[in-house]
Amino acid sequence: MKKLMIVLSLLALPLTALAEGRILGRVVDQNGDAQAEVTVRIAQGKTFWQGAITNDAGFFRLEDVPAGEYSIAAYAKGKIRTWYGSIITNDATTRYDIEVHSLEPEKPEVAKKKTNE
Repeated sequence: MKKLMIVLSLLALPLTALAEGRILGRVVDQNGDAQAEVTVRIAQGKTFWQGAITNDAGFFRLEDVPAGEYSIAAYAKGKIRTWYGSIITNDATTRYDIEVHSLEPEKPEVAKKKTNE
């Protein structure tokens, strides 16, 4: 009986390795506004795995992601390239929202001088 359990466990290993899921999320700026045409990429170490570009509502979807640990990055022209720590996927859907920041500092309001007329 013990040998049968070991054999069944070994047969199940390839099925676990083939488990795939997806990563869904939304990219917004520091004000919470959706960011279109932002590139989102996942990698394992220095190896790029796959990427997607956000739609007009800021949403992205990465399909058929093998279970594992990934780093995720988001970047767009005029925005700070943002790398995030590890996300761990399994054979389900992982939700991951990202906030990006502008490269340009916010301009302070300029007070207009009042004139006495």
